[in-house]
Amino acid sequence: MASSSKPTGVHFALIFFVMATLILGLVTYLTAKEYYAATGKLREESDNASQATTALNNALSDIESLKNGLGYQFDSVGAGGAGENSVMSAMLNDLNSYGREEVAPNPQNPTVAGTLQSLRAALDAANQQIATLQTGLQSTEDRLAQETTMHRDRAQQLATSQQDSESQLQKLVTDRDELLAQKDSEINKWREAFQNEQV
Repeated sequence: MASSSKPTGVHFALIFFVMATLILGLVTYLTAKEYYAATGKLREESDNASQATTALNNALSDIESLKNGLGYQFDSVGAGGAGENSVMSAMLNDLNSYGREEVAPNPQNPTVAGTLQSLRAALDAANQQIATLQTGLQSTEDRLAQETTMHRDRAQQLATSQQDSESQLQKLVTDRDELLAQKDSEINKWREAFQNEQV
C-alpha cells in the first residue's frame, strides 16, 4: 500500500471545491451586502422622492389657496416680475389702483399687508370724522328742532293774540256802533224835539 502523502486528483478536487465554495460564499455575501445597501439606498431615495412630491403637492395646494384668497386665477404666479397676466402683476396693479395714496410702503414695491393696514387706518379716521360730523349734525338738528318748536309756539301765541285782538277789536267796533246808534237815536230825538219846538 502506498502512502498517500502526495496530492491526488481527489485532493485537488477537494481543494478546488473548498476554494470555489469559499469564493462563491464570499461573492454571494458581497453581492447580498451590496444588494441590501442598494435596496436601502433605493428605499431612502424613494422616501425622499415621496417626501419631495408631498412637499411639492402641498406647496402647489398652498399656492392655489393663496391665489384663491387673493382672488386671482392666473396660471402664472409671476415671481420675479415675469408675465403681465400673472398673480403678482395683477396684485401690484390692483394695489396701486385701489390703494391710491394709501399704498404701503411705497407704490413701486407695495405689500398687501401694508396697504391693508394703511387702508384700515384711513377708514378708521374717516369713520371717526363721520361720527364727529354726525354728532355735530345731530346737535344742529336738535337746535333746529328747538328753534322750530319755539317759532311754532311763538306763531301760535301771535295767532292767539291776533285772534284775541281781533275779537277785542270786533267787540270794540260793535260797542262803538251800538254807542253811535244810541247817540244817533238821541240826536234824532233831540232834532225832532228841536224841530217841534221851532214849529
